[in-house]
Amino acid sequence: MIAIRRAEERGHFGQGWIDAYHTFSFERYRDPEHTGFRQLVALNDERVEPGFEWAHAAPRDVEILSYVLEGDLAPETGSGETTPLRRGAFRRQLSRGGEHRIGAQSASSLRLLEFWLRPERATRTSGVEHVHVSDDEKRGKLKLVASPDGRDGSLSVGNDARIYVSLLGEGESVEHAIASGRHAWVQVARGSLELNGRILTAGDGAAASAEARVAIKARSDAEFVLIDLA
Repeated sequence: MIAIRRAEERGHFGQGWIDAYHTFSFERYRDPEHTGFRQLVALNDERVEPGFEWAHAAPRDVEILSYVLEGDLAPETGSGETTPLRRGAFRRQLSRGGEHRIGAQSASSLRLLEFWLRPERATRTSGVEHVHVSDDEKRGKLKLVASPDGRDGSLSVGNDARIYVSLLGEGESVEHAIASGRHAWVQVARGSLELNGRILTAGDGAAASAEARVAIKARSDAEFVLIDLA
């Protein structure tokens, strides 16, 4: 079964310098029919103007994963990071409760996808870590960026989840097998694609349950994230 969450159905928050879309209930946006999917409890598509930052409350022990699509993400306060993260960076941090800040540190606006996962076990570290994936590393394939065991250079997460990023040119395709009892979420960052025959465009997300695989074909140049969940 494929359940689609269309871009225009998402919650929205904007104040001139911040433009954010919420796939699931988040802070002031409340939708009892969309409170998360499996371990995925938040999925935000955020744009912050240069020189500004956005702060919001983060519950304790939630893993926050940020995927930089455009611009520069300012270093996390108190993390030891010294330089901003640029396009292709994927950052993981474990919230200890309190305020979580997203800042733009460049002459252009920052855009990122942010995923919050509820951990099921203790993670390797409570600090901040990141990997950087070039466009070539994810072009025409599913590139693993986070996993429970940190395999293939991915970030280690305290959850039975595997996160992949991909860039496809028009007409290119990839497939991902879903083990029995598992699920997948696909979030389109740019372009248009077909997911098991269903058309998705930028901002759309889709949950796949009771599917043996997801077959993804780009209808235009496309960028997306795939999360394999227990």
